Amino acid sequence: MRRLILLLTIFCSAAIFAAERARVIFDTDMCGDYDDVGALAVLNALADAGECEILGVVSSSRHSPALGMCEIINAH
Repeated sequence: MRRLILLLTIFCSAAIFAAERARVIFDTDMCGDYDDVGALAVLNALADAGECEILGVVSSSRHSPALGMCEIINAH
């Protein structure tokens, strides 16, 4: 949970002070730590609001349900 709060604080601070939209590559380990589910959902909401641009979402776990979870969250 601390990592999620830190990530969102850094991201929001960078977005506020940037002259242009932040471009983000999101690296996740969703199967080991589920706070990334909320972080990816927030990131998608910010992208929908035009606050950032998601360049990519990658998972450090290749053989896990994490990839499917990322696809579902991004599609929703």
